[in-house]
Amino acid sequence: MPDKQLDILKDNRTDCYSVMISYSLKEYLELVESAYKNKGGLEKQRTALKTSAAKRIRERMASDLQSGAIFPPIVLGLIFPEPDMNKLHELGHSDFKTLISGLSGSLSIIDGMQRTTAMYEVVNALIKEPDRCEEYLNSTRVRVEHWIARSINSLIYRMLVLNTRQVPWNLRRQIEVVFGPLLDEIKKSDLPLKILEIGNSQYRKKSGQYQGDKLVELFLVFGLRKEKVHLLEQLADEFSRLDIKATSNTRLTEIFKEILDYLITLDSAFERYSPQQMEGRFERGRNIFDSQPARVGFIAACAIEIMGKPGIERHSEEKHARLKKLSGGIKSLLERLDKMEEQALGNFIDLTTLNDAIVSKRTGNVRDYERVFFLKAFERLIEENFEVPSLSACWRAY
Repeated sequence: MPDKQLDILKDNRTDCYSVMISYSLKEYLELVESAYKNKGGLEKQRTALKTSAAKRIRERMASDLQSGAIFPPIVLGLIFPEPDMNKLHELGHSDFKTLISGLSGSLSIIDGMQRTTAMYEVVNALIKEPDRCEEYLNSTRVRVEHWIARSINSLIYRMLVLNTRQVPWNLRRQIEVVFGPLLDEIKKSDLPLKILEIGNSQYRKKSGQYQGDKLVELFLVFGLRKEKVHLLEQLADEFSRLDIKATSNTRLTEIFKEILDYLITLDSAFERYSPQQMEGRFERGRNIFDSQPARVGFIAACAIEIMGKPGIERHSEEKHARLKKLSGGIKSLLERLDKMEEQALGNFIDLTTLNDAIVSKRTGNVRDYERVFFLKAFERLIEENFEVPSLSACWRAY
């Protein structure tokens, strides 16, 4: 019997594909179980809502499922390698399912966690009746929309569209789930860094070490072009949604990785300055980028220089020209730093001025203040095309 043709549509906005397919409940739960194992447990990605209203809704869902109800399609997000993306139209149902099972490590539930939880609850209720449970697993059908994307940005865009006007995940959980492949991509790149896994309480011991969730935040800062991004707030800000939508393209990730590379190299250069005695919060050069506000300030300043402030959209040609100029300035600075002896490097960094300046005008929320402080500092450095005798003027820019 010939394999059935896939029901597939292309989203030209994000250059992604929507593939609609149905599974037996047993097949679907096995697919999700594989995602549990490959990504450390789906419950860590997004837990079932625990409010009384959510519990009542799931109880009704479970009752409806046992009565034979059909739910709207669950949306699963996947990042496809380019060769697999190119042959997608040639696949039938069986070949597609085989391909999906091999890529389950990059699978995430974009929309349908509550429905999936209800399915598990029904199966758990039947577990004491093996024959009935097996019959239910094989006879119940589940519709699934596979959202096939080339880049992580497109999955974010799809997730935000689906979550509009709904109770969203908290932002950090959304980012941790959907940006898992981004962190994998960074790990596989040539960037000289070590990622301290999300949830790991380990602190960095040298330059080039960053916690995974902090890198994720830097990407969000870069995409939104703003230094004040509160990861633990829910996605209720439509402005943030629109800006992420506007930047949902594959080029964004590549530019971010280039800017991240500059931050890592600058971090390494600053680390060479390690004086024996220095009073203040910043005791040695490495301490600058020990600080997440400093990393945020650098990334946000670069993003604004390349892409413009939030709400302003520049043509790709202008972005390219600005990136080229920025890259030239940073590389020139790094070459200068590389030739400096430690004492000259210390004079350039000027930790004394930094320690004085960062506390002299501190008001209100310390976290927000420091982000603005470092944003202004690195904006000043960029304005001068990195051709400054020292960072003293940058530390006094705010």
